Amino acid sequence: MASDDVMARIVRLEERQVADRRALKLQAAEYGRRLDDLNHAHEQAREVQNTYVTTEKYEDKIAAEAEARDTALLRVDEKFNAALVRVDERFADHVKRWELRQREIDQALAVQSGAAEEATKQIDRQTRITNRNIAIAVLAISAVSVTANYFGAI
Repeated sequence: MASDDVMARIVRLEERQVADRRALKLQAAEYGRRLDDLNHAHEQAREVQNTYVTTEKYEDKIAAEAEARDTALLRVDEKFNAALVRVDERFADHVKRWELRQREIDQALAVQSGAAEEATKQIDRQTRITNRNIAIAVLAISAVSVTANYFGAI
C-alpha cells in the first residue's frame, strides 16, 4: 500500500506539475496580453502627448510672436514717419511755390497799377494839352475871323 500511496502521490504531483505548467502558460499569456495593452496604451499616451505643447514652447512662441510684432510695428512706424517727412517736404515746397507765385502776381499787379497811374497821368496831361491847343486854336480862329470881318468891312 505504501507503494500505491507513493504512486498516487507521484501521479498527483505530476498532475499538479501539469496544472502548474498550464497555469504558468495562462499567466504568461495574460501577462503578454496585459503588456501588449500597456504598450498600446503607452503609444497612445505618447501620441496624445505629442498633440500638446509644453509651457516653455508656448511661452517661447508667444515671446517670438511679440518680438516679431514689435519689429513689424517699428518698421511700419519708420515707414509712416518717412512718409510724413516726405509729405511735409512736398507741402513746404508747394507753399514756397505758392508764395513765389503770389509775389509774382503781387509784383505784376503793382506794375499794372503803376502803369495805370502813369497812363492816367499821361491821359490827364494829354487832355490838358489838347484842351489848351483847342483853346489856342479857337482864339486864333476867332482872331482871324474878327480880323477878316474887320478888314472885310472896311
